[in-house]
Amino acid sequence: EMGNGEIKSNLNTQSYPTVISSFQFQNDAIPDRGELMVREENVILKPDDEAPVVIRDRHFLGREYRYCLLTPSGKELHARTTLSTQLAVGTRVKLSVANSAVQIFPTVSMTISQPTSLKIVR
Repeated sequence: EMGNGEIKSNLNTQSYPTVISSFQFQNDAIPDRGELMVREENVILKPDDEAPVVIRDRHFLGREYRYCLLTPSGKELHARTTLSTQLAVGTRVKLSVANSAVQIFPTVSMTISQPTSLKIVR
């Protein structure tokens, strides 16, 4: 959900749909299938009663919180936030990414052995 999916072409950009967002990339080197990797600290949580993701748990880590998020399919995602973001367990949240740099790791046999760094087109 955070990444296992097919990349679909759309004009000069390619779309990679995830539970966080549908990322648009301009890069010909991305694989047909892959895992999209986003750092926990780059996931932004915004309360939204209509969002499909729910906060399952929250842990205090001293300078930050680590949230365990439950997706509609039952998979878990994790996000780290500053102490100024205090959301209760059970809150529905919309997810976005703070930093536009993400990594895609191919999930099928390919000649590319290194992950591909991409910039998100907004």
